[in-house]
Amino acid sequence: MFQNKYKNYYFALFGLFLATIFLWQEVGKFSDNNLKVYFFNVGQGDAAYIRTPDQQDILIDGGPDATILSKLGEVMPFFDRKIELIILSHPQADHMSGLIDVIDRYDIGKIIWTKVQCQTGICQEWRRKISEKNISQEKTIAGEVINFGKINIIFFHPNEDFENKKIKDLNASTIVAQLVYQNNSFLFTGDIDQGIEKTLTANFILKSDVLKVPHHGSKYSSSLIFLKGVDPQYAVIPVGKNSYGHPAPQTLQNLKNSKIKTFRTDQDGDIKCEADGKNINCQKK
Repeated sequence: MFQNKYKNYYFALFGLFLATIFLWQEVGKFSDNNLKVYFFNVGQGDAAYIRTPDQQDILIDGGPDATILSKLGEVMPFFDRKIELIILSHPQADHMSGLIDVIDRYDIGKIIWTKVQCQTGICQEWRRKISEKNISQEKTIAGEVINFGKINIIFFHPNEDFENKKIKDLNASTIVAQLVYQNNSFLFTGDIDQGIEKTLTANFILKSDVLKVPHHGSKYSSSLIFLKGVDPQYAVIPVGKNSYGHPAPQTLQNLKNSKIKTFRTDQDGDIKCEADGKNINCQKK
């Protein structure tokens, strides 16, 4: 009996030792100084997760349903239950529905969105959840820059204040933001069309290493002039099964003609990009 007591004691110590090794291995996976950006395959919708070099979490859009939760579970540290920043490009279901599930599951530091008027049930639920959880929320406008540890986020659109305004096309209110880490950059474009692309190209330096292709590859976006202005090394089209013809043949041809390595989440699954401030690489996860 005496021997069994010590035997159990040593087993417990050994178990604790293995658990400690496992924990430090897990921590090590997420504690390097690289910027990681994941474009998730969430069907016909947008959802991008960013793990900063300071080990902070940013989510840009959340897709059309709760799929985002399992995707986050695959890439976020299991011990991390906080997302420091959510950016909602515009309040349409294929970008915002999953964010409501995220708000229920995680502690959210701050939300940035335009606060444009929207009457859908999912938008009303979005507003209610933010209020219920007492989450800090801010709007943004072109020209603003926020510092987020070692990265900067530069906002190129919208160029007017949409708070509580009723507009016919919510795509016109889309937030366009550039994520910058030293010499590496990502351009997030929501669902902008060629009209907004033209305005952006005329007013901003858009050069970025990675382009999130606007509006799931719609024929009304990704003009050759815009692609030339961004001049990305990589492009990612978040798209799923749809009846809109996304991505359009013309968009795919424009990307090909521009010699941009292009990924599609419907064919390639989740896409992971990693940047060290100088070099960048994107590949299937």
